[in-house]
Amino acid sequence: MSFPARFALLLACCAALAAGAYHAAARALDAVPLLALARAAALGERLDRANACCQARLRFKTGLAEDLARGRLTLPDAIARLRGYLDGEPPPGGPEARWSGRAVLRTVPGDTEDERCGRDLIREAGARLRGSPGLAGDVVARLEGELQEHLARVAPARMK
Repeated sequence: MSFPARFALLLACCAALAAGAYHAAARALDAVPLLALARAAALGERLDRANACCQARLRFKTGLAEDLARGRLTLPDAIARLRGYLDGEPPPGGPEARWSGRAVLRTVPGDTEDERCGRDLIREAGARLRGSPGLAGDVVARLEGELQEHLARVAPARMK
């Protein structure tokens, strides 16, 4: 084969390689947005699960608070039920961990988890009765008394 023919063949091969490299790079760049989209979809699914968990916990606490407000449940029983519910919640992960039941409960004032659960339930029961301020005050006072009795009863047992 003559030199000009070999040179033309070499140029053709280089052009084919360059075109293949360009095509591969273009496809790789298309994959970057797809990867970001897949990550966003996974985050969205995790946040949806966390939201569903929060909504279920709120419905559970609302039911406990309504029973407390109507006198159908004692505060120690409601505290035990809430703690049991929190024990059964799926473990949180990622950025949504701050919405888990125990993480939210840590924002409620109190020295122990029982006290924080009690105070959270008392607040919720009072909110259920906000349309009847006199009744709400009586219910909150009754529940505060139950909380103090409960804490006095469980504190010595927990120190052992």
